[in-house]
Amino acid sequence: MSRWSEVDTLPRVAPRIAPGPRVRPPDAAASRPRPARSRPRGTRAGPPILARPRGGAAPGARRTRRPKVRRRRRVRPRLRLPLPPRWPAWLWFAVLLAATLTLAFSPALRVQRIEVRGLRWTDPARLTALPAVAAWRGQPLVAVDPAQAAAVLRAAFPALDEVTVQVRWPDTLRIEARERQPALVWQVGRQTWWVDATGAAFPALGEADPAWPVVEVQVPAAQGPPDPPTADEVALAQALHQRLGPEVGLVYHPQYGMGWRAPQAWLVFVGHSPQDLDVRLAVYDALVPALEARGLYPAWVDLRIWQSPGLHFESQAR
Repeated sequence: MSRWSEVDTLPRVAPRIAPGPRVRPPDAAASRPRPARSRPRGTRAGPPILARPRGGAAPGARRTRRPKVRRRRRVRPRLRLPLPPRWPAWLWFAVLLAATLTLAFSPALRVQRIEVRGLRWTDPARLTALPAVAAWRGQPLVAVDPAQAAAVLRAAFPALDEVTVQVRWPDTLRIEARERQPALVWQVGRQTWWVDATGAAFPALGEADPAWPVVEVQVPAAQGPPDPPTADEVALAQALHQRLGPEVGLVYHPQYGMGWRAPQAWLVFVGHSPQDLDVRLAVYDALVPALEARGLYPAWVDLRIWQSPGLHFESQAR
């Protein structure tokens, strides 16, 4: 017998299998294949995207608050002053009012000195000697009204253009004044006035400047002294003074206006305005030789209407 035949004759033994865990048979419903989800065309399948809420916490996680750290402040020692007694409000008001009035009307806060500055022609003693100004001495400073005081000084002294009254603590009253700048000398009879460029007249304050025009006013017998000149008449007088020279005396008539005394002993009037002054002077220069050639010597020549000059002789009343 061959070797292989002996093996075939041996009894066959089934292999032993170790017992394992019991496996539950699959459920029929669970074993069914699930239908694939439809996706829109052009998209690719990928892992699911999980969105986290604000703050960085994962879904379902509990948010935790950070503990607040309190900073310690440095406490500086404070100086505690003794508090006043708790009085009623009306009592505090009465105390403050009494203290204010006592301080305001004390002898230390009264007018003891009056200073005057800015004057050129007016004597400062004339201002301080004014009864209204002299009455301020010894008065409390709070009782002096600067605006009213300035108005009183301007009314008493027309030569003052600007006046400012200042209260200087504790006992001084300062007066800052600026006088009007004279433009011409206005002589009415024996009275002499100074007139500024605006036509404001005030009594002469001293010796006049030789550069100022001097105007002699011709007062009619039936009329009183005329009003001060206007700004145009002042400008006309200055123009005549510059054209004719300081040696020619200027005159003024309320009706005929500004003029001058000619060397031929007659008067020439050119009106009340400096307009067309060059034309009037040219007409007069052409008229003088004609009058002298004919031997005519009028009392005055009227050039207010330069197209037809007027001649007035002694027999005609002014």
